[in-house]
Amino acid sequence: SANRIMMEHRKINFVFGLEYNLTKQFKKKTYEGHYAHATDLEYILNNLSVPLNFRINFGKNNRIFFESGLFVDLILGSQRKGKIHTYAPDENNIITYKVSDFKENARLCPLNYGIAGGVGLSVPFDKFEIIIKPDYKLGLHELDSYKTSILNSYLRLNIGIRL
Repeated sequence: SANRIMMEHRKINFVFGLEYNLTKQFKKKTYEGHYAHATDLEYILNNLSVPLNFRINFGKNNRIFFESGLFVDLILGSQRKGKIHTYAPDENNIITYKVSDFKENARLCPLNYGIAGGVGLSVPFDKFEIIIKPDYKLGLHELDSYKTSILNSYLRLNIGIRL
């Protein structure tokens, strides 16, 4: 990620930037239509994210901070893989049950948005600082309302260098 801090020498800053995030989710079962369902699914999402946060600095020399705000994700690509179970009637109206592995484009909504928050620590060195910040991104937009409920929410550990 690359972030820009506005008003950086004050107690309250505005932080915005651009990030890349890869997330994975597991779903036990999804509805795939009248004659099918899928099990043991893994969803893989590649996101380009724009965070818009406020940072409140605490402590001597602003070493500890709390960050909260909004984000918008553009989902660049999504895949899913798992087992598909089909039970369609054949030409004699006899139900034929099949199970097979599959991997395909997940066809999720390309836009996600939500709220984010985290706590961080800035550790100064000679000419730079190391930033350590765990945070949580709570996705609020339903990415797939037909097959299953997919909300892209995740916990991250950010480690960066501030020049």
